[in-house]
Amino acid sequence: MPKEAVTVEDLRAAGRWCDLFSISSAIDTAFAACDFSGGDVATAQLVQDYLALHIAIRELPPARPTALRLLSIPGGNGCSACDRPGCLGNRVVEEQGAYTLVFEHHKTRRRRDEAITVAIPAGSTTATLLTDFLGRRRAQLTKSDTTALFIGRDGEAISESAFAAYVPRLLRNLGCGSISYTAVRPHAARHFHPHFAQCSCAT
Repeated sequence: MPKEAVTVEDLRAAGRWCDLFSISSAIDTAFAACDFSGGDVATAQLVQDYLALHIAIRELPPARPTALRLLSIPGGNGCSACDRPGCLGNRVVEEQGAYTLVFEHHKTRRRRDEAITVAIPAGSTTATLLTDFLGRRRAQLTKSDTTALFIGRDGEAISESAFAAYVPRLLRNLGCGSISYTAVRPHAARHFHPHFAQCSCAT
């Protein structure tokens, strides 16, 4: 007997479908209402939260959450994911207020052996958040010598399981419902990264 067709409503109910433009609008609305003037740890965490949202939703190619979690700060001390000679790992590169996200490890199809780079123009919201976070906020979240960009609640590099739940939790707090990171990836690919979408990379 043939399987019954899966509808958008079925996928939405299972947390596997999302309207990325509505999510993007929710992020913009909440971001505009935030007060980032404080100098406390809570404000530093808020900056990291919105940095994670902007990179995951606006900037990141259709890679798994691990790719984002593995990002290291400029000047990091090498790859934390492999021992391949010369591999610098996933990293943030800064040049005159602009940034490049380099993903040596991303697990996307057809580009497994080629680094993916994402340009973050100077003056963009993501670049502004990166500058603020790297300049003063990140140091408020960790006292360790970790070079990881994103910091967990224990002050160390955020763990893989914690990061997989991190972005969905932030979206849920914005009223976007229960959306898995897996649901966000292919939609980001289709709406913002058409080159990768046609390659079916979001798996």
